Amino acid sequence: MKSFILKTNQFVFLLATCILAALMPGVLYGQPASRVDSLYNELIVHFDELPEDSNTVKKMYEYAILCAENEGAWNSLKQPEVCYEGFRMSQRIGYQKGLQDFVSVLKQSFKQSEELPLIVVHTYPDAVNRKTFRLLHQFRKELHGGTVDYYSQAYDFYMSRKMFREAGIVRFWNAISYYDTENFAGAGIMFSEARTCFLTASDHYYLSRVALFYGCSHYYSGNYPAAINEFNLSENECLIIKDTSSLIKTLYNRGEGYLAICEYQNALDDFQQAYSLDTLSGNTIASESGQLKFARVYYALNQYSRSIQIAKLVLENARIKKDKIAETDALYFLSLVLVDAGQKDVAVDFLLDFIYLRDSLFTAEVNSFFDERELHWINKLGRQGTYQAFIDHERNKYFVEWRKSRLVVWGVIFLAIILAVFGIVLYRSNKNKKQANIYLNQLDKTRNLFFSIIAHDLRGPLIATDYMLKPAISHAEEKNDQVLVSSLKEIEMQNSRRKLLLDNLLSWAAMQRGSMKCNLQPVAIKPLIEKVISFCQFAAKQTGASVIIDQLPDVTLLADPDMMELIMRNLIDNSLKHGGHEVEIKISGAVEGPNLRFTFDDNGKGMSEEAVEKFISGTTPDNTGNSKLGLSLIRYFIEQQNGKIFVQSTTAGCSLSFTIPLLINDKTNEV
Repeated sequence: MKSFILKTNQFVFLLATCILAALMPGVLYGQPASRVDSLYNELIVHFDELPEDSNTVKKMYEYAILCAENEGAWNSLKQPEVCYEGFRMSQRIGYQKGLQDFVSVLKQSFKQSEELPLIVVHTYPDAVNRKTFRLLHQFRKELHGGTVDYYSQAYDFYMSRKMFREAGIVRFWNAISYYDTENFAGAGIMFSEARTCFLTASDHYYLSRVALFYGCSHYYSGNYPAAINEFNLSENECLIIKDTSSLIKTLYNRGEGYLAICEYQNALDDFQQAYSLDTLSGNTIASESGQLKFARVYYALNQYSRSIQIAKLVLENARIKKDKIAETDALYFLSLVLVDAGQKDVAVDFLLDFIYLRDSLFTAEVNSFFDERELHWINKLGRQGTYQAFIDHERNKYFVEWRKSRLVVWGVIFLAIILAVFGIVLYRSNKNKKQANIYLNQLDKTRNLFFSIIAHDLRGPLIATDYMLKPAISHAEEKNDQVLVSSLKEIEMQNSRRKLLLDNLLSWAAMQRGSMKCNLQPVAIKPLIEKVISFCQFAAKQTGASVIIDQLPDVTLLADPDMMELIMRNLIDNSLKHGGHEVEIKISGAVEGPNLRFTFDDNGKGMSEEAVEKFISGTTPDNTGNSKLGLSLIRYFIEQQNGKIFVQSTTAGCSLSFTIPLLINDKTNEV
């Protein structure tokens, strides 16, 4: 039944496959999908069928990067999950390159930026600062949304594998996400953990960046001495790796820290060194902000004329370069310094110019924001509309193909019906066959029981009769009652023949059942023949016959003793029964190579040519049941012991011989 259910399931699966092929020919024969479509179908739609190997990991990373490059085209919520699933699969299969590549994939997927921070202090209080900018554009939330959990999980795994550089990188990015959301306390903890990893990995590049970000976190938290210490560490690392661009920002930031704690000369030294390096690198845009920092230091030192001179130079350069931000800062700073210097009339003119420029900048900023968001939503809706149109087109294409393939579908259904009928017929045939086998097994059990009854209920009385006849014969001989003695001995002889017939019958039954096994073992031939002759001696005396052993070597055979006994008893009984009165039976043996050849000769009536020919061809030689059964068993037993039988008959008697293998390497045989 189980095999039938299994075959039925296979048939249903085949049928479903055929119908699916008929219903969706466009999938098999349509236009090839784009790479993103193909990966989406393979990784998202058929996720349960994915093999766990390095090739699948590469495809997941590729899909995540493609989604990041074409944001909004697909469900962005699935992008980081696919990316991280590739990371988890790399863990499960031990794919080392996949674990290492995950860092760069994360960076591209989340557009992770490592742009170094520069502390910007606007001169006017209502400037668009970091917090206002974040609330207006929601840029930081869009940039870091969802990354914190992924970074944390990756960090824990890299630490467990002692991949300290990779662990430090993701912890560093995790800290940046806290830094960008103004959570400086949380960012500081993670910057510290990232530094520990980079120190273990001796990565000076990232050590300089961690120190720079950590210093800015302290600065914005108001802990200026700690910020200066971090900027000192960043300066040392920048000098080790000779990173000039990082050093410039470090010096500017440290100058702001010194300025905050009123160490003006240190601040001025850092600003001048940074400005010199910035000028040598050719960065003319940043020169105005650097010069304005000088003006702020001189203003703090109450050197108003020097501060006003630098601020006017910054204003002139900003107007030439059309740098509105620098121009706004310079205008407000000039108005502030001129007031303190006692030039209030001139300060009012600069303040009016500042207000006009500030309002125009704010209006432009707001317009830019709404234009950007409008364009974003238009693009996103357009992409969604395009994707929906693509789905509608594919659905229509499948419907057209379905109409074209109706004939194929009906053909598949008709074939399925034929196969189902054929399966039912096979099932019923198999069921009938099982019932027939059950019936035959019951018959076989009945037959075995029948022969067991024969062996027990018939053999027992025959043996009991033997035991009862022996004392009766002795008693009759004591009374000298010859008639009774003769009758009892005739009964004893007939009883012995019946026992032989029963033994032959049981042996034949065992042979037919296949339960009779040939147990080859060493057999001494002389004791066996003497035992058989003593068993048949009484029957021979009753007919005046004689059984003689002539030239029998004392050797050991490789034979079954029970089969050998039955062979010899049947041969002697056959000669006594059909040879006539006073027949002489001569038993002899001769070694012929690896075999011993037994010969049973008698001078009885012999066998006809027809009987000899039937015996040689495999049929029984006469029509009497006992002889037929006995001679059949003789042939079978001899062949089971790897021997051969030969028959020769004349009018003067019958000669029957057979060979049995000798026991090899037996000492008796060697002698």
